[in-house]
Amino acid sequence: MKHLLILFGIVLLTSCGGEKEKVLDMDDINPKASNDEEGKKGQKENAIDYGFDIWLAEKAGITVMEIDTLGEPMFVDRFQPKSIKKLNLQMKDGVVFFGQWIFKDSLRTMNAFFNWLDCFGPNCKAHKYLGEEKYQSDAMLIFLNDTSFTYISSALPLNEKKWQKCLALNYGNEFWDLVVVQKKQRKALWYEYKIDSIKKEDTLFIKRTATL
Repeated sequence: MKHLLILFGIVLLTSCGGEKEKVLDMDDINPKASNDEEGKKGQKENAIDYGFDIWLAEKAGITVMEIDTLGEPMFVDRFQPKSIKKLNLQMKDGVVFFGQWIFKDSLRTMNAFFNWLDCFGPNCKAHKYLGEEKYQSDAMLIFLNDTSFTYISSALPLNEKKWQKCLALNYGNEFWDLVVVQKKQRKALWYEYKIDSIKKEDTLFIKRTATL
């Protein structure tokens, strides 16, 4: 009986000693942690605030694939705006430049705007206020109010109604003092909001001419 107990003890110790403790391999954890870091980094990059909401643009009928900031200085930058937004909006078929300058008051806004007309584009060409002239080869839109103006330019066609809605959704700007519309290779046309005498609505674009 004594020998059986001893033999049983030996077998028990042997079976317990044969089962090794499972060790946690840190290499199995690090790749997961790395992936989490990359995921967080990707989310952070996607969450960069460019001051332009592509989802709201989509609601206005404008599909933006990607957004890039433009670091190159422009003439308007020198007039001390409160904020500057210069973006290249990647569309399916090309790129649209979106520039917006916000100023402290109407005096600064108009000063910057008139100076910009006197030195427009890379060749710094002067243009007349309300003049029906060809500003550039590409299509362009200009939206002007008391404290800001927005300049949109592209080789692609620009739908002023869609962009007007896009600005309203993104920034709450529904009414503008002036809107300049130039189709590609055409002359610029100037518009303003006025109250229609029949419809009694102030959402009608009325063409402005150089004689006004």
